[in-house]
Amino acid sequence: MFSCQENLCFLPKDSLVGKKVLVVGLGGLGSHAAVGLVCSGVGHVGLCDFDTVELRNISRQCYTMGDIGKLKTVAMADNLVAKNPKVTIEQFNKPFESSIVKGFDIVLDCTDNVASRLLVFDSCRQLGVPSIFGSAVGFEGQLLVNKCLRCTFPGFASSNNNCSRDGVFSPVPGLVGTLQAVEAVKYLSGNETVGNLLHIDLLSGTFNKLVVSDCTCKLNDRRPVDENGVITIDLSEQSGETSGNVVSCPGGELTDVIQIIKNRTKGLSEQQLFFRLVCEHGNSSEAIREQLTSLGYFNVI
Repeated sequence: MFSCQENLCFLPKDSLVGKKVLVVGLGGLGSHAAVGLVCSGVGHVGLCDFDTVELRNISRQCYTMGDIGKLKTVAMADNLVAKNPKVTIEQFNKPFESSIVKGFDIVLDCTDNVASRLLVFDSCRQLGVPSIFGSAVGFEGQLLVNKCLRCTFPGFASSNNNCSRDGVFSPVPGLVGTLQAVEAVKYLSGNETVGNLLHIDLLSGTFNKLVVSDCTCKLNDRRPVDENGVITIDLSEQSGETSGNVVSCPGGELTDVIQIIKNRTKGLSEQQLFFRLVCEHGNSSEAIREQLTSLGYFNVI
């Protein structure tokens, strides 16, 4: 099946069959990355997303009109198995949790908001699992292979770029996601990766490597990111009672969520807790998350 690439000396036959790669986020980046991994011969791919396929996704993501309404994990798993029936697909149809990372050889961060990206990166670094970060906005994309996200982008925690709001040229996520898969394969096969930050501008047709300095943020001195560090705020009308790290806030408004965050973060630093917003269909939670981000709350997923 992979006879063409088996002629490449750096990729011996079946060398990727036993490798496990986790893709977090199955949008424009993640859907293309997952396809690239399976078509390269990676034998075990984890898919993490809790969203469903919508019409607006089709132009830049690896789904078809027939997938609309399906869970992205399910639609993508069907797509990947159709390409390679021997691949093992592990589905995580839920928001990202640090425990998911365990057992994987490398993680591809294909999420689309700051808080999720930081949670994925912090979890990988603290569990000792390499990660590959990708992003796409406008005509530009960025790729960072197993380097510190916080040190590379000092102002990253307060940034607010979002392709859904700011727009993105449809081929850009596909290119960046494919490059994430390429770098993962290179890493897994013991070959040199891009290492530094790769910046892509399709409007000018340029690919630039930018030197990344060594990590100085002492991330491992921080409190570990586990489920004790993630507070879920449930905005569903049918949400149950508040218990542990799940806070019930049925039909909650922006002011209600802000008060919950303030109450839960008393005496803690900003980076010790992440807040995950959930609701029946995702619309209310996404709207409130964007409002919170605009107000400076950058640890909300």
